[in-house]
Amino acid sequence: MKAYFYRPEDCPGVEWVSGGLSFPTVEKTNNPSEADCFVLPNDLCHYTNEQLRALPYLNGNERRHVFLAITENPERTIGIPAIIFRCDATRHLLKSDPTMIAWGWPSEDWYDPNAKFERDIFFQGQAGATGLTIRACESIKKSELSAHIHILDTFYGVYEVNQPEYAKQLKQQYVQLLRTSRLSLCASTKPEHVIRYRFYEALAAGRIPVLVGDYSLRALEGRVNYSKCSLWIPEKNVDNIGNFLKEWLLSHPDEELLEMGRYGYSMWKEWMNPQDWGKNWERIVLEKLKEIDASAN
Repeated sequence: MKAYFYRPEDCPGVEWVSGGLSFPTVEKTNNPSEADCFVLPNDLCHYTNEQLRALPYLNGNERRHVFLAITENPERTIGIPAIIFRCDATRHLLKSDPTMIAWGWPSEDWYDPNAKFERDIFFQGQAGATGLTIRACESIKKSELSAHIHILDTFYGVYEVNQPEYAKQLKQQYVQLLRTSRLSLCASTKPEHVIRYRFYEALAAGRIPVLVGDYSLRALEGRVNYSKCSLWIPEKNVDNIGNFLKEWLLSHPDEELLEMGRYGYSMWKEWMNPQDWGKNWERIVLEKLKEIDASAN
């Protein structure tokens, strides 16, 4: 496969920002006529849809273009049948951008095989705008689950900017709670249903995320069997989540939970580890190009 990577001169009027999409082993070409795919290396946040449609080699090659959206703008649709890796993907967007590929937010490797369970479930973070987190936490408090609940006053990033030492303490506490909890509550905090970082952080720690969000789209759902490493609770059942999780834990011994965590971590390690994103983007694009070639024959 040969890939043509767009350059600043191909995109006049756009502030060029380095970084983004990369393919570690694919042969790059400066000749668009021999390219198998066309890669816009910069985040889509730097381009309007009009600027995307003005890309010089788009017409006739839409399905062979590769885009990346790693910033959060879940209401934006692209409307181009390209290969679009999106961290802010939701099921709503599939209607207009069915060729997009849900991608996970970057997370650190927090797996500790020696960590021991100290509680059933925890949540530390901002409540968000949907009310699901507050309702879930209230249900958990009423149950007999052992839990640690810490609702922050604001988004963690605000603490990083304004109170860096406190943010450091929060992060250390969060990692310790995550490693020593059977379950991590991951209720949708925004109406658009974008999955938060904490879902992938739980996988990266070998723990089980509990997702509450009817329209949330998990990364690479066709490649990762999320029933083996996570729980999904319909929003209509959020007020009974405490009792549900209590009963679920009674029928799933710790060794089974650890096995689920190991599977989740192995999937995170294979597909979602930021250190391997370039390799996996390349892997998926190669598969998609083969599908395109096969359909053309």
